[in-house]
Amino acid sequence: MSTDLISRQAAIDVADAVWCVTGDKNVAKIWDQIKDLPAAHPEPPKKGKWIIYPLYPDGGEVYMCSECGKFGMPPYFNYCPNCGAKMGREKNAVD
Repeated sequence: MSTDLISRQAAIDVADAVWCVTGDKNVAKIWDQIKDLPAAHPEPPKKGKWIIYPLYPDGGEVYMCSECGKFGMPPYFNYCPNCGAKMGREKNAVD
């Protein structure tokens, strides 16, 4: 299971909605469990660059993500589709 970050208040709001529809008194136990959950600490976002490698002999270019090392990703993406790093550009990485 992934470790998506969600709002504690949003989870409580869902429990409130269930209680309003069902009237189930066990929802109070859910509220208490939600309130007692530990806080999540998100990882800082990855930042990478598209590293441009010239291809020979045709003079084309191939791009590599500096974070995950995957080749062939289009340079017009703001994020790497493989690892999710926010991308910038680094021209002429290999001389």
